[in-house]
Amino acid sequence: QVPTPEPWVRTQNPCQTSYDEDAIPESYAEMVIPTLSKMKYGSLNVSFGGEPLFSRAEFDSITNDCLSLYQTKNNLHEASFLSHLMNYDAPEGLRLATAEMMIQGYDNGGDILRMANNIVKFKQSQMMVRNSLEYQRKKKELRVYTLSLDDFIAQPAASALKFFDFVFEEQTNVSHE
Repeated sequence: QVPTPEPWVRTQNPCQTSYDEDAIPESYAEMVIPTLSKMKYGSLNVSFGGEPLFSRAEFDSITNDCLSLYQTKNNLHEASFLSHLMNYDAPEGLRLATAEMMIQGYDNGGDILRMANNIVKFKQSQMMVRNSLEYQRKKKELRVYTLSLDDFIAQPAASALKFFDFVFEEQTNVSHE
């Protein structure tokens, strides 16, 4: 999209996998790989068919592919992420953009692995709360709402109302008012 509304594509390194060291000492991989590299979660009754969902080797492979594409061509040595996307052929641009969405840990990227990590962590949290005597005694639960992007695109108003029903469940049924 020209002009791009996102300023980060002009300044972000899509291959940066570390956070600001002062704020978060671990790398992005160290934060998501422990969750995603398991083959199953017995307590969640989830199995990934004998293979880990995502391995450190796969993370490293995507990082290496990203590094092979970013600021390596003569006319793009000092170029921004946006310039790469505008100048690469579609397959190379797609590889670079996908790598950014998978492994970029510092700025706006890494969403795909972060979402997978969060799904597992939220499910673990729900199970922990469900098994907690304190929460059982207080009749409290941890509720997680998952909004499907497909549903939101097809029916934004209905999706928003379902979300409000979830948020305000105890007070009122928003979708009927």
